[in-house]
Amino acid sequence: MVLLRRLFQAFFLVLFLYLFFATTYPVKNAVSAELFFHISPLAAFVTFIQKPTAHSVYPGLLVLALTLILGRFFCGWICPMGTLLDGTHRLLFRRIDNGRGESHTRGQHVKYYLLAALTAAVLLGLSPVYFFEPFSIVFRTLTFCLFPVLFSLVAPLSQKLPWISQSLLSPAPKVFFEGTFLFFLIFVAIMALEAFTRRKWCRVLCPMGALLGVFSRVALLRKHVSDSCTDCGLCARKCRTGAIFPANRDIMPSECIECMDCEALCPSKAISFRMGKPQPLFGPVVKWILRKDRPHEPGALMALSRRDFFLSLAGGCAFALMGKTEYGYAMASSRLIRPPGALPEAEFVARCIRCGACLKVCVTNGLQPSLFEGGLAGLWSPRLVPLRGFCEENCNLCTSLCPVGALRPVDVKDKKREILGQARIDRSKCIAWNQDAKCLVCDEYCSYDAVFQKELEGKPRPFVDPALCVGCGQCEHRCPTGPDPAIVVYRKGMAVKDIREK
Repeated sequence: MVLLRRLFQAFFLVLFLYLFFATTYPVKNAVSAELFFHISPLAAFVTFIQKPTAHSVYPGLLVLALTLILGRFFCGWICPMGTLLDGTHRLLFRRIDNGRGESHTRGQHVKYYLLAALTAAVLLGLSPVYFFEPFSIVFRTLTFCLFPVLFSLVAPLSQKLPWISQSLLSPAPKVFFEGTFLFFLIFVAIMALEAFTRRKWCRVLCPMGALLGVFSRVALLRKHVSDSCTDCGLCARKCRTGAIFPANRDIMPSECIECMDCEALCPSKAISFRMGKPQPLFGPVVKWILRKDRPHEPGALMALSRRDFFLSLAGGCAFALMGKTEYGYAMASSRLIRPPGALPEAEFVARCIRCGACLKVCVTNGLQPSLFEGGLAGLWSPRLVPLRGFCEENCNLCTSLCPVGALRPVDVKDKKREILGQARIDRSKCIAWNQDAKCLVCDEYCSYDAVFQKELEGKPRPFVDPALCVGCGQCEHRCPTGPDPAIVVYRKGMAVKDIREK
């Protein structure tokens, strides 16, 4: 079973990487990177809270249903983050003896408090789940850190090997993203936790593991120990998640990831995994509420501090309210331009899990992660930066790949009527206005005919027609005036009087 599990891990990691690189213009595969986000139990859980009728939640809810039978198999057999952690440990920290069967691992309950805080924030309309969702972390790291490096290395070969640019690269001349180093540090820090304890991320911080742990508490597939057990404790010392109690041979189903290592390592072949009787689902919760279940009792469902649990809920509520204050929205920059198909701002930042799929597939590299342009609630959400790249008129890939519906699918024909923002000419910078130069660049490149020329004092002057401008940003991207362009796109929703040409 261990060999089979490793094959599954390798298969899903390779599939994840393949779909990552295959998710580029033009997306030809029937499935792409959003497949993994659809089966993410945490993303499905959050989306279900926000919109229970969304079809995208079904695969993730199916995984949760299977967890009721098979336990946390998803963490041990499928999750690419778990496979990367196992690989990092094997390559870099194998000689560090941190496998002590730590059922006493400090902070093991932190992930449940995090899950409680995230749930409270989501219920109040803000979703910080993107900080901790494993698939989003891995995909963001690949998009923001690995992809630009590979692009710079491989792009020079694309003229001799056209299949490279057609199948792996972006048609953009260059690819880079803002804040790359920060995302790199976060990923390295997660991998470095292996130096302290094996699968430290899964044990302590992963809220998806906590969600699966709650469901696996009643799983039918369980570890069984026969009378031939010699109490050598090897299984407990080698358990990668510290799920085994060496004193009484018991196991915490909420921590076991069904890796089957203990079964393979047992020298007396006393351990096996087989289906057991259904476990009570609500009884332990009632005991916990009535304080009849002792904390730290082996296998207790809620060996959690009720005080810390409710403090976590309060913390999640405080975070959501802070992010949704008027001050936070007032911080939203007038240059915050959302991708086509974006839901209304409050709903968009709540639904978006910052996976980076839309940024990776953008053909012009114009989509970049936000910092605080949208306030705290909009951190790392996608925004169009026309100076980097414009929104291509005949491209709608970003709208078709969003796994959580923060970007609604938009047909190419309908997308041409999507208003992203509106352009305004700064006449103090425009060389056609303040230098009487013959410059038609913005007019020539505008594919919506929103920029037109008008004779004033015998000189042609550019104007923007607000009725035709959709804010694609091509005029700003092509403007020869530098370093600040003379024509700038402002976000949708600004008062018309502020952006209309005088």
